[in-house]
Amino acid sequence: MKIVTTVQRLCFALGLAALVPCALALEIPGNPPAKDILDQQVTIGARSLVLPEGRWTYIAQAQWTTSQGPPPRSPVYAAYAMDVQNGRMRSGIVLEMPSRTTLGADWKAERCNSHNPQYSEDFGSTLALPECLQIFKRTGHLLGIQADFYAQAQQWVQAKSVRLPGPVYEVVYTKYAHNDYGRIRVFVPAQSMDNDEEMLAWAKQLPDALRSLMEKRDTSAKLPMLPPLPAEAVVDTTAVLPLASGAAPMIVPYTASGFAKVDDIDALPFKTETVRKIYRQWLDLPLPRAFAFSSEKVIATAGLDPADVTEPADPSDRALARCRRISKTPCQLYAVDNVVVWVKPADAPAP
Repeated sequence: MKIVTTVQRLCFALGLAALVPCALALEIPGNPPAKDILDQQVTIGARSLVLPEGRWTYIAQAQWTTSQGPPPRSPVYAAYAMDVQNGRMRSGIVLEMPSRTTLGADWKAERCNSHNPQYSEDFGSTLALPECLQIFKRTGHLLGIQADFYAQAQQWVQAKSVRLPGPVYEVVYTKYAHNDYGRIRVFVPAQSMDNDEEMLAWAKQLPDALRSLMEKRDTSAKLPMLPPLPAEAVVDTTAVLPLASGAAPMIVPYTASGFAKVDDIDALPFKTETVRKIYRQWLDLPLPRAFAFSSEKVIATAGLDPADVTEPADPSDRALARCRRISKTPCQLYAVDNVVVWVKPADAPAP
């Protein structure tokens, strides 16, 4: 009787051990965002992508059905995972794949047709089975008015007060097979790379690393390791940097988006005279300063000593915090110090 009991206990323990990976695994169809990715893997259907080491969170999901192949159409999922370290975005990935094989699929309508990439390679692929690697350099990420999928990610970033990195590279690798496909977008802060050639060298690893996963010849693949943010880029800028004796306060600067010059009143995404007046007054304020807005409110801040000591010292963080307290819609920075940081969405009207 004692032997039977021991065996039963051992089987129960083994059963629990077998369940642990399942409890940790992030299966996109069954797990709505936001969730910490405890096992560094994102799974869609039978395929899993192993993420580089980091603090990854699953922050957005979209779903649709394939446009090719005979019915029933296969569900397609896109999932956004972001690596956040020291309160700043280190990198982000969007993985897109059908959850099951689409028999008899014809991908002729699914082209690698994004415009104006910095780099593009089609590997001599055919019209029916396209493959492409593209690199874009963006002036910002998750800024402005976003569509549904990226709006989810933007809302999570704002709710967690994640600091976005300014200019980013967007690397897109797409591979269509006879009955399956996959697409990945990787967002890498430009600060992480010494130059465009370093970004290209990293991106060129993706086809060999992921092609068999996208074609479903393998059910698991690992994304190549991403470079770390440089030390000055991972400082938590929600607080003023430490001061040397007698030194003036210093805050990590923002990068200009190129949308407009800071003193170009006519470029403001608001046309009311009241907003223009507030902005003119803000331009006369001393540095450091920040100007934030939502579709409802505008907030102008300056200085490192807020009257309310519970507010952030950094004017950028303080402007966003004040805006979020009084606005029901997302808040964004328009200008910081002497640069405009806002990026107007290409396909959306100004607020």
